[in-house]
Amino acid sequence: ADFVNIDAKTVDVDWLRVNLSAATEKTYSKIHTNGKRGLLKEVIRNIENITKNHHTRVTVVFIITELNWKEIEKAIRICLETGVKEIAFKLMEASEETKSLILSHSSARKLQKLIEYIMAKEYRIRHNLNEILETISAEGFGKDKVAIKKTRLHNDRYFYFSSQNKKYACYIPWFYSYIDVHGRVIAPCDNGGTMVMGNVKKEGFRNIWFSDKYMKARIAAKNGIDVNKKRWQQCRYCTNIGFNKSVQDIIDKHAAAKEQTA
Repeated sequence: ADFVNIDAKTVDVDWLRVNLSAATEKTYSKIHTNGKRGLLKEVIRNIENITKNHHTRVTVVFIITELNWKEIEKAIRICLETGVKEIAFKLMEASEETKSLILSHSSARKLQKLIEYIMAKEYRIRHNLNEILETISAEGFGKDKVAIKKTRLHNDRYFYFSSQNKKYACYIPWFYSYIDVHGRVIAPCDNGGTMVMGNVKKEGFRNIWFSDKYMKARIAAKNGIDVNKKRWQQCRYCTNIGFNKSVQDIIDKHAAAKEQTA
C-alpha cells in the first residue's frame, strides 16, 4: 500500500514496514501509479504520527532504482526527522515491463561513492548500506542482467548475477517462508519456489513449518544447491546470495572460534 489513506490511531501492530522508495514528491509521483503530487508529505506525516504515538516499531524500506538512487541520503534524513530508527535498502527485482528501472552500471559506480560518503557520516540509524555497497562493488555488477523464465509459480524477473554452474549453501528456508495466493507454502523462497511444503488452507502453518518434509528441504539446501540439477534449476538466478554469504560467514567464524578453544 502507498501508506497514504491510513489513520495512525487505528494502527495496532508490533512492527510495521513502510515502502517509501522516494525522498522527493517528483520521484514519489513517478514511482507510484496514481501519479499525484503531495502524497509523499502525507506518507511522512503518517509515519511520524505512528512513531510518536505508538509502541509500533517502524522500518522504512527503500528499493533502489535508476530513478531514486540519488535520494538515499535524503531518505535517511526523513527517517531521522520522523523518529524512524531503521531503514532497509534493497536492490530492485524487475520484470520485463520494469527492467528499465534497474540500476545501470554507470549509476552503480556513482552510487558506490555516494554510499561510502554517507557511511562516513555515521548517521544514528540502523541501515544495511554496507551490504548494498558489497553487492554493487562486485566485479561485473550491472554490466549484464539475467532473466528467469516465467513459470506457474512466479513471473519473469531480472537479476544482477547468475549463479549458473555454481554450488552454494542456502539458508533461506531456515529463516523465511513464502505463501502464494493459493495458500501453498513454497521452499526455499519465492524466487526459487521449487518445492511445495504444504497448503495453509488444508493444515496449520506451524505444522508445515516444523514438518519432516520441510526439515529435509532445509538440510538439502544447506548442504549445497547445485543449479545444474533439475530440482534447483530455478535457483540459478539467486537474489539471496548476499544473505546466504553473511550467514555462512557467521557459521565459519563460530567454527573457527570453537577450534581455537578446543
